[in-house]
Amino acid sequence: MLYYQVDIILITILLGAIPTGLYNASFSIISLIFIFPSMLFQVYLLPKSNTWIVKKDIAKVQFIRKKLSFIALLLGLLIAIVIYFLSEIIITLIYGVTFFDSVLILQVLLLSIPFRFASNSIGVLFVSEIMVSKKVYIQGGGALLNVCLNLLLIKQFGVLGAAVSTVLTEILVAILMYTYSAKITKEM
Repeated sequence: MLYYQVDIILITILLGAIPTGLYNASFSIISLIFIFPSMLFQVYLLPKSNTWIVKKDIAKVQFIRKKLSFIALLLGLLIAIVIYFLSEIIITLIYGVTFFDSVLILQVLLLSIPFRFASNSIGVLFVSEIMVSKKVYIQGGGALLNVCLNLLLIKQFGVLGAAVSTVLTEILVAILMYTYSAKITKEM
């Protein structure tokens, strides 16, 4: 969620209140969607994965890394597709026609959902001291990338630049988390 907050701050500074409101409407819908995987993976699966790592249950760790992350990606893709086709209805129903310009922003931000779902599922494996620091570096690098992309893209493309910046950041974070999660099974 840090990337979205950075987007909102930079949109406010660079573009003003109206574009910030349009982006924030889309962000609110996206953040509501992100509650489900956060609860599932961080509350339910995190303690289990910690036990599996301590007990060196490679099969269960690999299940999370390979299969569950893929299932989460597909689920996120399905949700993104459904909301994409309902985005006009959702925006106008919740915010009214004055926020119709938020529809395209929401449609772009929907591309981040599959990658956030996948990185949330993989994130439960980053529980050891070494891996927690890797997760912090990955997410910190993602935040830095997001700021840099925002500064470049907001000036050129406005609010849509911020949305694209966030999608690219979510993709990179998911790829890096998947890549570094391979170290967990190597250390077991």
